[in-house]
Amino acid sequence: MTPLVSRFEHIELDSSKRIDSLASRYLEIRSEIVGGVENLLSADNPAFTSITGFSPEILIEIIRKNAKPTRIPKEKRKPFNDIYRSDLGELLMVDYFEKECCSDARDRYIIPIKNLWDRELDNSPGRGFDAIGYKSSKGKHTLLLGEAKVSGDLKSPPPVVDQTTDSIYNNHSRSKSDVRYLEQRISNYVKKVGVEHKGILSAVLLSLAMGFHDKYEIVYGCCLVRDNTCYNDTDYGKMKTDEKTFLPGIVHFIIYSFDKTLSEIVELFYDKIETA
Repeated sequence: MTPLVSRFEHIELDSSKRIDSLASRYLEIRSEIVGGVENLLSADNPAFTSITGFSPEILIEIIRKNAKPTRIPKEKRKPFNDIYRSDLGELLMVDYFEKECCSDARDRYIIPIKNLWDRELDNSPGRGFDAIGYKSSKGKHTLLLGEAKVSGDLKSPPPVVDQTTDSIYNNHSRSKSDVRYLEQRISNYVKKVGVEHKGILSAVLLSLAMGFHDKYEIVYGCCLVRDNTCYNDTDYGKMKTDEKTFLPGIVHFIIYSFDKTLSEIVELFYDKIETA
């Protein structure tokens, strides 16, 4: 595993090339079936013996259909747009750390549960960390704590980076300074993940609780979504200027900027999901 160092990156996005794939990926995550999938999707499952004509494909299609947002006329969408802004930020962050952050796949993270999938209400964003992930090499485990925000504010950095109560900086600062808070969050996460993920995450939790801090590393992952009318290279805010606050942890901050305004991007994203 490549040694970890803080990273601050900016990537420009072409909406004409990315929105379709983002909408498809969104529906893929929202409709994912996990846990006992082999038995569930078998026509031999005893639970389905009384259902004439059952096939796994029918079940998958039902779940996928219900993963789509309820169709809402454009003039009534405004209250829901904030949800899809938030979802867009989480989606970009998850795909970045799982698929794009390193050229070597062994250095990427595994994010077992996506907030987009594991949510209390379909029309409400998830709560807590926007992403929790991990990777491991030679007995050294790395825990990823992810926070994502979307902002078209012309201020640089926008308030959601380091000024609002639930800003990226404040949320990560709490994780750094309040060990009990972090223990509770990771404990709850360990209870929910599949058995293939429990081992490493449990080892991190145990090391954290017992003070064996040399056994794990923490990466404070950040994702900010902007557009080209408001992006500025100072948008990293205190996550960059106060980077040493998080030592021995590492800060990894990615900023995406679209070629259209965020309001246009959210509308496009919503439309593509509806029609997918």
